[in-house]
Amino acid sequence: MKKCGEKYSEEPAIPLIDTSLPEIIEECHTEERPTILIVEDNRGMRTFIRSIISRSYHTLEAENGLEAITLLAQNNKVDFIISDIMMPVMDGMELSRRIKENIATSHIPILMLTAKTSD
Repeated sequence: MKKCGEKYSEEPAIPLIDTSLPEIIEECHTEERPTILIVEDNRGMRTFIRSIISRSYHTLEAENGLEAITLLAQNNKVDFIISDIMMPVMDGMELSRRIKENIATSHIPILMLTAKTSD
């Protein structure tokens, strides 16, 4: 078993789910877990996403883009953002634009989700 901070010697060409990852992260201190910000207006969907990732990652939550911007201003240790595209107050596209325009947050990767279907 790898210790906290050790890197795998080979990375697969296609990312696979590593079932040993939660065990590795459990050995780490809570502060060392990466932080993921979940931005989703639907409480049930936020809870679902959190239930999938919370064992391996520290999670923060926001109901809309404006709330996410406020959280990012208060917490500079966000490592990844999962955001819905369609939300009230500030949608995911505007949130993404503001994050990428700000030098303090422009490095944070963003995964955009949507229930909208179209070509």
